[in-house]
Amino acid sequence: MPDTARVVARVSAPLLAVLLIPPGCAAPHPAPHGDVPLCVATHADLPAAQRPAPAQLAALDPRPWTAAEQQRATRAVEHGFAELCAAFDARPTLLDELGENAVECFLDISYGASATPRLRDAARTRARAALASLVAPWLQQTASAARAEDFGTALTLAVYARQLEPRPGLWSGPLAAAAQAALTDAGTLSAAMGIDADDVFAHPGRADERGYELLMWSITLTEARSLDGLVLPPEARGLLPSLWRWLARYPLVDARDRVAGADDTEFYDCAYLATHIGYAPTGYGRHALRVDHAPWLYRYLRENFYPVLAMGELDLVAEFVDLFRQYGCTPATDVMVRDGCRHLLALYATAGDSFLAHRESYEDDEVDAYDLVHKAWTGIAGLRDRTPEPITPDSYGAGLPAELR
Repeated sequence: MPDTARVVARVSAPLLAVLLIPPGCAAPHPAPHGDVPLCVATHADLPAAQRPAPAQLAALDPRPWTAAEQQRATRAVEHGFAELCAAFDARPTLLDELGENAVECFLDISYGASATPRLRDAARTRARAALASLVAPWLQQTASAARAEDFGTALTLAVYARQLEPRPGLWSGPLAAAAQAALTDAGTLSAAMGIDADDVFAHPGRADERGYELLMWSITLTEARSLDGLVLPPEARGLLPSLWRWLARYPLVDARDRVAGADDTEFYDCAYLATHIGYAPTGYGRHALRVDHAPWLYRYLRENFYPVLAMGELDLVAEFVDLFRQYGCTPATDVMVRDGCRHLLALYATAGDSFLAHRESYEDDEVDAYDLVHKAWTGIAGLRDRTPEPITPDSYGAGLPAELR
């Protein structure tokens, strides 16, 4: 991040926490601890609820982040990207195995990457090449042939095309038309998504795995609002605000309340839901994440980071660190980012300077395509510097509800 991001911001319990909770309901997630620093430089400065356990603390390096460590992180990011490219070159079936994720794993690397323009441009080139292959079959059929089950794929490819196509409307136009035909065939947005959002929202405070799916849909639909040639129903605009109010009451499980800590299955699922909640206002790291977007999310991430670090999974540690970076923290300004980056670099080194070669204790030597790519995808996200992109009329942020901009 640029030097201006090193300034330690101050946050207080914001009005938004009240606005997002239905009248008469108590906030299920405590706000951050009063007036606390956004980025905390040392373990001693952390609130008690956020500190590592004594045994864990003794094993952590208390020294500041060094220039040599930053150089290693930069090399790991560059090599991680090269690993991703080599994997696709060596395994031609990877594109079909991953589908839209073959685009997104590269596209995400380009977000907030103005400080590393060569990496940003190379990632977009790779994303564009993957998209061109995935789009080709759609361009060979008439848009009206799309059916309800095609809505998700057509819409996702259309929003990618809007960012990556070599000429405006070349790919996004036919794909938007296909998405429109699929939506018409489905009859309603809920039918097109395969989820009854109203049924989910009718039960605030209840765990529901459909919430994660709606979260993914909300990110795609936020960006789809800027597509030419696509008319979405009114409920598409209201999905994210309604979901955000519902998520404010979601019973996220804290690792410290579980005997198995972060190894608890229910906690593990909640932790991944939490990291992806953070991606909704930022569009996977394009824009800055603010505490006042969701004070309860900030608390959850902070209070559960060290249990996650103790559990040690590369992907989950990296996603936590990625969100701390989206808040504006860096290894130089924040002890959790620093500890997380050191952990990621250690896993990378142990695997022979490789993300793709890393295996968790529960994994076999061979993993499926998504799990393989996800290691480099998230490892890069955790280690790379971020420069938030401004919200402009044609950006992802322009489609967000006003309270999340």
